[in-house]
Amino acid sequence: MRSPTTWELLTAEDFAFAWRGMRERETITSFLMEDVESACALDDRTVEIRLREPRNYFPYILTSPWSFPWPRHKCEQLGDDWRKPENLVGNGPFVLAEFDDEHALLKPNRYWNGPRGNVADLLITFGHRGPEAYEAWREGRFDVMEGFDPSLVDAEDTIAEGIPFLSTGYFGFDATQPPFSNVLLRRAFAHAVDRERLMAGSPVRAATRGGAIPPAMPGHAHRIGLEYDLERARALLAEAGYPEGRGLPEIRIAVPEWVRNKEEFERQFGEIGARVKIEFCKVAGLHRIEGWPMWFTGWTADYPDPDGFFRGLFAGTPDRMSFYLDDDLRELLAKAGSSQDQDERMRLYHELDRLWVSEQAAIVPVWYGRALLLRRPWVHGLWTNPLSKVSFDQVVIERTREPEQLAVPLGDEA
Repeated sequence: MRSPTTWELLTAEDFAFAWRGMRERETITSFLMEDVESACALDDRTVEIRLREPRNYFPYILTSPWSFPWPRHKCEQLGDDWRKPENLVGNGPFVLAEFDDEHALLKPNRYWNGPRGNVADLLITFGHRGPEAYEAWREGRFDVMEGFDPSLVDAEDTIAEGIPFLSTGYFGFDATQPPFSNVLLRRAFAHAVDRERLMAGSPVRAATRGGAIPPAMPGHAHRIGLEYDLERARALLAEAGYPEGRGLPEIRIAVPEWVRNKEEFERQFGEIGARVKIEFCKVAGLHRIEGWPMWFTGWTADYPDPDGFFRGLFAGTPDRMSFYLDDDLRELLAKAGSSQDQDERMRLYHELDRLWVSEQAAIVPVWYGRALLLRRPWVHGLWTNPLSKVSFDQVVIERTREPEQLAVPLGDEA
């Protein structure tokens, strides 16, 4: 650690303390520290980390928010209450001034010694869903917004930039019980999906024949998915024991609330003789799929490496996700993670992706994440990338506002 000029309370022990705490409390991200055999502070500025075996991707974990230090003095003083908004301790460019269910107000951190813009207030509002947030943008109520409606590009006083995400949207199948324990049926459903038509009018990129790994990270394969082929789908359906859908029970599909074209979902699977019932589910509920034979959701990598995509996704199987996963696939993931040869790692991840998506049809990749970052012409210095959230530390507002305040919505779909 570099020696701070202000933050004398921050020491190497805070990092080691946080990582131990993640394991002891079994936080949702504690699995990311499974590779760490030990972590101890040698002095106030040096942390020694010993891994169980070499890990090429481990530096990514150290730059991610879940590895950031916990304020030990607050943890010991307040217990679990240190996580409450009024007790948060940070050393970033902004500090929390107000917080409730509807908004958060951030103000510049006077101790921040990094690059700085001229934002006096950063007002973040919560709970804006897609259409509501988009209309508010057109009315000029926000200065910065992340959106998914392509028509926003033509809104007044709008500058738009496309942002690729480290995410993949997919259909998943419960392979632990009939009917989708039958790989032929999974493959039949995969061949029935017309991704281009399903994602028409959305800024996301249709997966076409791509694999699970998104194109914004190393290891993406664009020709391993099962292509849209109705004749092949119908033949596989018959081979699975359900000619023209006869004998196949109605398939319930859980989809997020933002899906607007459920009729297209029903139509596509209906073309091969399958009867499906679309059931809307809150996005949070799709993180734990129980009781549905099929679902439509997405997954975002924890860091820009194939391990960051697969490890978190596989970590909850079968307790959280019931898609197909066997010992051979787990072994491939372990070999790829421990290899120190980057070319060999990518080859192993490609093989894992091919077996999982093409051979076993465990999931059907449908789209790769992409959004629009919208800003007003008077907002400059805004930046983002596929992994990080929008950064406001260097934002400069040209137009005079009283005070110079950035208004930003934050909601399920905005």
